[in-house]
Amino acid sequence: DETPGTDEKPGTDENPGTDETPGTDTKPGSSSGSSGPWFYPAGNTNPSTSTGTKPDTSQKPEPETNPQPQPGQSQNPGQTEPDTGDLQQPDEQPQVKAGDNIQSGDEIYEVISAADGKREIAYSGVAKRKQTVSIPSSVTIRGVVYTVTEIADNAFDGDQKMTGVEIPVTVRKIGNSAFQNCTKLKSVTIPENVKTIGKKAFCGCKSLRSVTFSGRQVTTIGQKAFMNNTNLKKIVLPASIKIIRKHAFYSCKKLKAVQIKSVKITTIGKNAFRGVSKSTLIKVPAAKKVAYQKLLKKSGYTGKIQ
Repeated sequence: DETPGTDEKPGTDENPGTDETPGTDTKPGSSSGSSGPWFYPAGNTNPSTSTGTKPDTSQKPEPETNPQPQPGQSQNPGQTEPDTGDLQQPDEQPQVKAGDNIQSGDEIYEVISAADGKREIAYSGVAKRKQTVSIPSSVTIRGVVYTVTEIADNAFDGDQKMTGVEIPVTVRKIGNSAFQNCTKLKSVTIPENVKTIGKKAFCGCKSLRSVTFSGRQVTTIGQKAFMNNTNLKKIVLPASIKIIRKHAFYSCKKLKAVQIKSVKITTIGKNAFRGVSKSTLIKVPAAKKVAYQKLLKKSGYTGKIQ
């Protein structure tokens, strides 16, 4: 089996600038760096097409000292300034939408949903790495509160500094490769509302000794989720587990004690427990012992089952 590589973390596209619309004047008094075009209400004439009244040249005007333009007049005689009273400027900042990447302080987020009543966001990582990371349950963006419901794919992939992480109870999903190759991470508690642990989520966390499930919501442990966690010695899988994907605990060489509390498991993938300690003991519910023995042996596990 191949050693999992490090997936690249998706980059963040720059927000493209907005070109001025040909023939559209900018609002008088505004800076040339103003974002976005101006909008003209229905029925209003585009001032860029308006023309002034030809000046009367039959009489020579009286000379004036530093004449000031009157309202509605331009600096040049005979050219009428557009009436800007009804011009409407769009919001300075674009509307937040799903898929947007936003940085708040050192923390980076990706918007999952911006809909009213369901404003959700994924935690995508930190701009400056640190030993202990405390992921917030919510974040305020432009005055609107978003709930953190996911740890994004590749959020901490390859972080060589983090030793501990606190995941809030609002999180329902831990994404693919979220903590892959965090080689100094020592322990993690999976909060009660997490339902899915993604592919390679904790793969290659060689210092990880303790994994605790605090709830009964997790249904799926993804492919290679805990693969190559060479210091993991024991794990208790909660009663909610239904699927253990292939290579989930592959090559966890010190894993000696596995307790499965669930009676709902339908799938144990190929080599899910291959390469664990020769003295490993997997405890299963008595009512499911025969069924689970078949699933485990089919997956390639040759150790003890009780």
